[in-house]
Amino acid sequence: MSEPTADAAPARPTLQELSDLTGRVAIVTGGSRGIGRAIAQRLAEAGADVVVASRKLDACEAAAAEIRASTGRRAAAIAFHAGRWDDCGRLVDEAVSTMGRLDVLVSNAGMSPTYDRLD
Repeated sequence: MSEPTADAAPARPTLQELSDLTGRVAIVTGGSRGIGRAIAQRLAEAGADVVVASRKLDACEAAAAEIRASTGRRAAAIAFHAGRWDDCGRLVDEAVSTMGRLDVLVSNAGMSPTYDRLD
């Protein structure tokens, strides 16, 4: 961001500066293919380290390897089933354990856990 002059209002950050995710960690559920895969790629291109989470670990590992190779960012693969409550906490715990922090969650999986009742 440029420094303001004495007569000018402070400069607004550029779109590139606003989009800089360097130092951030993102989880993308449903991140091994389709829209989720594209989101994970773009987050890494913006500087984020990413966790690719989906039901099929081999697909997550392949996507994470491609992201690492194309961006140089850290990318981890974690098997995750969005329809199971127990997997939700485990995903966050594993992501923080692996990456050291968590800043962004992209909830892209095509399902969610069911509720018994909504009172």
